[in-house]
Amino acid sequence: MMTFPEPLYDSYQNPLKVDPYTSISGGANFLFAMPAFFKSFKFGVGIGYDQYNINMEKSWTSSHNYPGNTDTTQYHEIITGKNSTLFTNLYVMWVMNPLSRTQVFIKAGMSYHFSLTNDPNITSSYSQDVKGSHFGTPFENYFQTETILVLIKSDYLSFFSAAGVSYGRHSFEISYRPPSELVIRSHESSSGNSAVSQISFKVGSISAHYFFALAGTKK
Repeated sequence: MMTFPEPLYDSYQNPLKVDPYTSISGGANFLFAMPAFFKSFKFGVGIGYDQYNINMEKSWTSSHNYPGNTDTTQYHEIITGKNSTLFTNLYVMWVMNPLSRTQVFIKAGMSYHFSLTNDPNITSSYSQDVKGSHFGTPFENYFQTETILVLIKSDYLSFFSAAGVSYGRHSFEISYRPPSELVIRSHESSSGNSAVSQISFKVGSISAHYFFALAGTKK
């Protein structure tokens, strides 16, 4: 489950809470035991895949009535952001009871993420439609714009910790990844759209993982 502790800000700088995003991810890991420590400590490397998809929509209306002039404005904004990342893990695992068949372990490490999406930026599609009359003459004005709200990095580092149990070739763990900064600290964009990037937007995760060992060491 991907979590977003900081809000997004719409075109009027109103904060919008981003709901967590749940998806299925996958990957592979390689573990190397350290015999000098009775196999209590292991070094691991891995590769994985995850993704998130942000889609938020809001509409509102305002009306004005002045002598000779009336108008109603309908506002509509859609905020979207989609990113798929491939990441590599480097970690150390400590098996608390290496001589038992059912083992309890904890692990900690770091990950390097890089985006597989051509345009991972979070954008806003904003429109307003004004209808009214001016001294009896009807009028209508329509305006629409595309804006980059958040400029997203194409790669970033994160840290993680996990705890779990293993039995034979089967393992199950719960992992936590604290929020990592995603924003490019720049207001420049090469896409041709205007860019009003907010200064901070982070992503973290809480995940449950199942592993099946294709090969292992004898206990």
